[in-house]
Amino acid sequence: MNKYLINEPPLFVLPTLAQKIGLNEAILVQQLHFWLLRSKNEKAGHRWVYNTYDDWLEQFPFWSKSTLRRTVEHLENKGIVVSTLEFNRDINKTKWYRLDYSVLASITGEQEHSEYLINEPPLVVLPTLAVNYGLNEAMFLQQLHFFQSFTEKEADGYKWIAKPYQVWLSQFSFWTDFILSKVIKNLTDKNLIINTDKYSSRMMKTKWLRINYENVTPISYPNLEQSYPNLEQSYPN
Repeated sequence: MNKYLINEPPLFVLPTLAQKIGLNEAILVQQLHFWLLRSKNEKAGHRWVYNTYDDWLEQFPFWSKSTLRRTVEHLENKGIVVSTLEFNRDINKTKWYRLDYSVLASITGEQEHSEYLINEPPLVVLPTLAVNYGLNEAMFLQQLHFFQSFTEKEADGYKWIAKPYQVWLSQFSFWTDFILSKVIKNLTDKNLIINTDKYSSRMMKTKWLRINYENVTPISYPNLEQSYPNLEQSYPN
């Protein structure tokens, strides 16, 4: 399965930002920006994210604690990240974090942070899967797979996702209700997903969905050298 479905939300970074502040720093800034947009912790006129180093390392498992600490301190010293303990009670030493977007703008030369930070988690799709089943279907399969990886809903030995169409449409905001229905029907007709309401309550007829993994198979991707014979052609300097 891991050849053609992604099991976890990827981290994103824009190369321009990494060039200006460093790769590790750009990764942390993007992730902090993402959580600040969703934070309900408002203090002193700003939104804050409240995390221990261990909490951050769950999102950056490839870093050591010393690398994380060094990255945070570098951003604090530049003024890009503002951290404080002032909102804690008693002896709690967990830091609160926010971004100083004005400092970041002065460093990047961009007035709008939308030019160098991503405001929402992008939808990810593997071209191989889209070739096999269609672009819309591949996007839906990937998203369903992601939610199945974390769901606690289980029935008959399988993990299920039960979401009203309105919730799905909030994630695929560029689709109409008709397109969403068509995508689910296409995947159901091909037996790629199981679609049922037998686990729903009488009042709530929300469809329960799961991927029929044994039927999801990759397709051979074209040989790039055959498709693009000039791919390795050298060019004059």
